[in-house]
Amino acid sequence: MLQEPATSQYDLHFSVLGIPVRITWGFWVAAIVLGWQYSQGIDELYAEMQLDTPGPGMLLVIWTAIVLLSILVHELGHSLAMRRFGIGSRIVLYHFGGLAIPNSFGAWNGARSRSNLHPRDSIFVSAAGPGAQLLLAMLFFIVGRSLGLSMELDWTLERYFNLPAPAAALPSTAALYAIFNMMITTSVFWALLNLLPVLPLDGGNIMQNALHLFGNRDAVRVSCLMSVICAAVVAFYSMQTGQQGCGLMFLLLAVSNWQTLQMYGRL
Repeated sequence: MLQEPATSQYDLHFSVLGIPVRITWGFWVAAIVLGWQYSQGIDELYAEMQLDTPGPGMLLVIWTAIVLLSILVHELGHSLAMRRFGIGSRIVLYHFGGLAIPNSFGAWNGARSRSNLHPRDSIFVSAAGPGAQLLLAMLFFIVGRSLGLSMELDWTLERYFNLPAPAAALPSTAALYAIFNMMITTSVFWALLNLLPVLPLDGGNIMQNALHLFGNRDAVRVSCLMSVICAAVVAFYSMQTGQQGCGLMFLLLAVSNWQTLQMYGRL
């Protein structure tokens, strides 16, 4: 499910900071499917308030560009961290987000990072992706706050943590609202999702290497077991709250880790 897809004539190729990047056609499809309802919601909000909106189609284009930048920054975080340890890499953006693929080692995600890095260094590489993405979200949040724009993150903090939201107005155009709020929402959500202790996500890789770091001789089995439990809980919660796509993904991750656990027990 999370393996690198085969190359096709529809792939887009370029380089960033000397790192090869490939975008598969599946990335565009997934971005459009995930962003259509969100784009419609913003358009309807601005239409009801009789404010300027470019329409759901253009907002979907903005969403797709934002998702591309956010996930690319995430994978660049991994790749630049690997470069620090002398490991070359390439980036693939596909239907499930992105992969930073070390040369000769396989995809950089929990169960498949086969370099000879010390567990401490592996944790740094795994954390660099979500860290870069959260820094990007923070930059947009600071700029948006300095411009006095209404931010969805403020509403979330007020709702769940009872933190008062500052007085702010909606931007005069839905396009400006979308640029800031889509970037912040996407980057924070994707970073936190990847930090969950589920293999092969970044959080699962961090968990497994932390167990190795503290001398746990059964780190693989323990990390797989924790992955099954966490993924099952997230899948159940997602299904209960109407997030079927997320629920299905974590259900598949729970099954995958359970199968790995069974195979490990037979070795």
